[in-house]
Amino acid sequence: MPWERVVYSRNKLYEEIWAEPATKVAKKYGVSDVAIRKMCKKLNVPLPPLGYWAKLQFGKDVKRPPLPAADGPEQIVVEKWREPEIPIRSEHQQELQNRIAFEKAPGNRITVAQSLSAPHALISSTIQVLREAERNDNDILILNQTGCLDVHVSRGSVDRSLRILDSLIKALDQRGFLLTITKDSPPKTQVSVFGETIQIELRELLERHERELTEQQKKDKLKNPWKYPRPEYDCIPSGKLALQINSYGTHGIRTSWTDGANQKVEECLNSFMTTIINIASKFRAERLERLRQQMDREEQERLRKEKEKREREEQEKIQKLERDVDAWYKAQRIRNYVQAVREEFIQRGGSISNGCEFEQWLNWAIQHANNIDPMMNGRPAKGQSA
Repeated sequence: MPWERVVYSRNKLYEEIWAEPATKVAKKYGVSDVAIRKMCKKLNVPLPPLGYWAKLQFGKDVKRPPLPAADGPEQIVVEKWREPEIPIRSEHQQELQNRIAFEKAPGNRITVAQSLSAPHALISSTIQVLREAERNDNDILILNQTGCLDVHVSRGSVDRSLRILDSLIKALDQRGFLLTITKDSPPKTQVSVFGETIQIELRELLERHERELTEQQKKDKLKNPWKYPRPEYDCIPSGKLALQINSYGTHGIRTSWTDGANQKVEECLNSFMTTIINIASKFRAERLERLRQQMDREEQERLRKEKEKREREEQEKIQKLERDVDAWYKAQRIRNYVQAVREEFIQRGGSISNGCEFEQWLNWAIQHANNIDPMMNGRPAKGQSA
């Protein structure tokens, strides 16, 4: 949470404020010099007089008064809002431009080897899973084990797919981007760029071929054409690969690189790298914006609660004051009444002997008035409720 606890101690603040100007002391606490001066006043810490530091600089005799006895708390604790550290946008934009320029440079072209040698550890673990994988109805290998990259291809495309992914992973490592495999079933492949997670996969496209009828079906169709209203199709592996980005929030951005007549996936890896960099930058900007909005909401909520607290405390002080005034008037009335009773009793010729029942009643009545009188229980301190 973007809050920090700041403790202002009398003794420490006294030493600091007389060791260097208030502006420098304020920087240590992350506040203004005006705030530091106000805090010194609250803690009864004397401040250097006007011209003190100039006199000290020129070697003139200056005196530092002793720290007076405390007439309040020895320290004050303040909960202060602290802005989270967010990378400067201009710096990130420069890094983004450098990253994209790197991918466009001919010398940084990602190439795919003709044969798989010294494969990456993730490729080795994927090979083990693919060897034992079964096939679905479309002849695509089924991935149901952890530790395997998100690759959905037929057995005939395994070697090429792994060579592409091996080159891609090694290029990601070189650029400082982390590629990981989730523990889901089937597992997912994720790339971490600028602290953002992007999900990718490599899959083989399927071709749709019309299913040929058997001789018996052809004869039946001539007699009962209504049984065959439309042709049926089989989907089989095409040998064409597609490298895809599957993360949400990529609307309007190219997210698939597919084998075509003039270009193969192997030739698109730098373009793919540039896109995941741009997507990560987009995700980052959106996340930081959400963070800023959350910070604004939290700050507004903090201010609202502070306002409510001040209003509540003010109302409590008013109510306390009114109760004290009522109690004071009541105590005064009781005293006046007791005095009137005493005088009336004496005027009628009565005498009040020590310890008599009437004197006990008078003393009890006066004591009750004293008990409810706020003035008799200590005058409220300045600026505080009793």
